[in-house]
Order: sequence, then structure tokens, then C-alpha cells
Amino acid sequence: MLQGKIDVTNQQIVLDEDRQPIQLVGDGVTDNTDNLIKLLEFAGSHSQTLYFPAGTYKITKDIDLSKIAAYYSTSNFKLTGDENGLSIIDGSSNVDKMLEIFNTRYHGSMNYVDIEHLVFNNVGVSINGPYKKGITLKNNVFMNGNYTREKRADGTVSKATMEPYIEVKNNKYVIENNIFLRGEKYPGRGIATYRSKNTTIKNNFFGNLDGIADAVQMIPEIASKLSMIKGSNLIDGDQGNFFTAINNERYDTNVLIQNNYFNLMKTRNVVSDFASDTLISGINVAVDGQRRDHIIYSKGYDNLQIVGNYFKGQENGAAGGVKIRNGKNAYVGANYF
Repeated sequence: MLQGKIDVTNQQIVLDEDRQPIQLVGDGVTDNTDNLIKLLEFAGSHSQTLYFPAGTYKITKDIDLSKIAAYYSTSNFKLTGDENGLSIIDGSSNVDKMLEIFNTRYHGSMNYVDIEHLVFNNVGVSINGPYKKGITLKNNVFMNGNYTREKRADGTVSKATMEPYIEVKNNKYVIENNIFLRGEKYPGRGIATYRSKNTTIKNNFFGNLDGIADAVQMIPEIASKLSMIKGSNLIDGDQGNFFTAINNERYDTNVLIQNNYFNLMKTRNVVSDFASDTLISGINVAVDGQRRDHIIYSKGYDNLQIVGNYFKGQENGAAGGVKIRNGKNAYVGANYF
């Protein structure tokens, strides 16, 4: 049970070594990384909610939740933003990769954690391990996520890895009512799973904002945030530049993909600022130029349901659409293509 709610910009409970309150500044300029880690340590060990009022909270490094879990029982805490505003976790100062908030220590525990109503700007979430349970990501926005660059000696990009905004492995996860956006400079993936069990991916929005009117008929919960993002200066141009929207990489069991809205770019190849000879990769390495790798790509699954989704965009060919293979017990029904 959650014990309390801490406003990260105005709290007197968590103190530094000088007995001064540790607070974040949502001005988009102040580096909040170290103070955010300290507040996460407290929330994770005291069953607290960290509330981020509307603002822009700059971070400059990855945040490893497993280091917190090494010393505390990180159970029953919550990160939440302003339901009626934009609470932005901003990693945009890093131009070579997308920053991550992650716990990938396989044997580390992290239980009953909710992440809600936050806007992740060039920041992803990655969680792995059989001792993670009750992890929920709902009502968030993911945008402007950089691909990871490998560079030649002259500074040009030799390889671009298409990173997912959310990567979850080896347990059960709930991913609902989120918005995933990828502009022309930010190709990549949306959600990737591996060996997940009983995971739900439901009521999420992927892609172009010109589909808002249709999308909110399916998913009314996202209407307000979509309108706020569209009316902001945070994104620019077409937002459907996905390599793959959802990857079930392999060995997932009992996955439900339901009532999601996909409106993606129709070009065969991803669009970006790298040269035409740059090698791109996701779970597969491109063998035909820099082509996309399906809206949904699932393989090696056991009991997969793809139900009631709306699909638009990507090519009507070998690289587009929905691809499922090398699994068993799949049901694909009541979708709109």
C-alpha cells in the first residue's frame, strides 16, 4: 500500500547531507539527474508516490533502478505526472542515444510499480527479470527517441540501432493508454517484449497525429494528452517513423495486443538524418536497404492474441503489416487494416 505522495518540486521529507530538502526544478535547464535518483531511493524504500507537476525535468544520464534495488526493497512505489498538463522527463540533451530508466538486473526484485501521466522526451523504460511483478505503464507519452549511433573515425554514423521506447522481459507487464511518437529524425521501435508472461498491450496510440479524431473514438482516455502534445512545440512533422511498433521478440506466452491505433509512415525505408549506406538494426539487421520491419512482428510465441486493432501505413508488402511466425496458438481477429 502506498504510504504518501511527494511533490518533487516542493517537499520537506527527503533531505541531503546538509539537512536541506532535495527538490527537482522543472525549468528545462537544471540537471535533475542526481536529485531524482535520491528521490527514487526514498520512494522505493518507503512506498511513496513521486508526483511531478507540469514542467520539464532535465536529466543527462541513464537511471539504473537496480542500484537502488541492491540496497532497498523497491516495492510499491509510483511515479506520476500532472493528468491535466505535461510533466516531461527530458533527455533531449543527449544526441547520440536515448536515455533509459531501467532495471535489467535479472535477479533483482522490483514489485508493484506504476509509471503514469509522464512525458518521456528521448527517454525509454527497460525492465528485465523474473523477480519483477505488478509493473504498469499507463497514460504516458514517448517521443523524440534517438537511435543509438555507432560512428566511424570521421564522425559519420556506421550503424544505427532502432531502440524501443519500452523494453520488458521475463515477467508480466501492463502497457495501456500510452502515446508513442517518432518523427523524421527519430526512427525506432515502440514496444519490445521477450519471454514475457501474461502481458497486456492495450489502448495505445502509435504514429501520426492527423489520426486523432479516429483514435479518440477507440481510445477516449488519450484525447486530452494527444491534443496537448499536438498543440505544443515539442514535436515536428510526421510522427509515424517506426521501424517496428511492437516486437514480441521470442518466447512470450499469453500476450494480448488489443484496441491499439497504428497510423505509420508508408515509406518502405525508415527516414532519418543518416546516410543511405548506414546499417540499421532492430531485432533483425536490414538486408534490403533500410527498410522497416512490420507494424507488429511476433515470433516464437505461445498464445498470442491480436484483437480489435486499427492498422494504417507502412508498405503493403514484405516489410509492412503484421508478421507472426514460429509460434503456436495465435488468434488474429476483428482488426481493421
